[in-house]
Amino acid sequence: MAGCTSNDECYKQIGINNFDYDACDMIRDIEKKERCYDKIIDKTDNLEACRNLENQEWKDNCLATLGVNRGDSSLCEEIVGEFDSDFCYWHIANNLNDPSLCENVKDETLIESCNKFSQE
Repeated sequence: MAGCTSNDECYKQIGINNFDYDACDMIRDIEKKERCYDKIIDKTDNLEACRNLENQEWKDNCLATLGVNRGDSSLCEEIVGEFDSDFCYWHIANNLNDPSLCENVKDETLIESCNKFSQE
């Protein structure tokens, strides 16, 4: 495949271009494998695949992205990391103009901006 610099890169391109999780499974480098899954999930809005990511940081990021894209704060509740959790709640609160969601944000700076923005 044109542009491939390694087998992992080729499998990643095939996986992303064809929404093929099996191609992603062939990738040996864990970070590249997770990026492959993440790109497919982002394009397909596949929550189950998101929940199956092994790396917690990638899973948190994926859940936050899907939560914001869907406007579904219940996905924010599944996030372990505070940064992604705050990101998820903050964006949904602002997108839906729902200040009650700001109560779930822990970062002081984000709390202030969340409350200000959602009250406008």
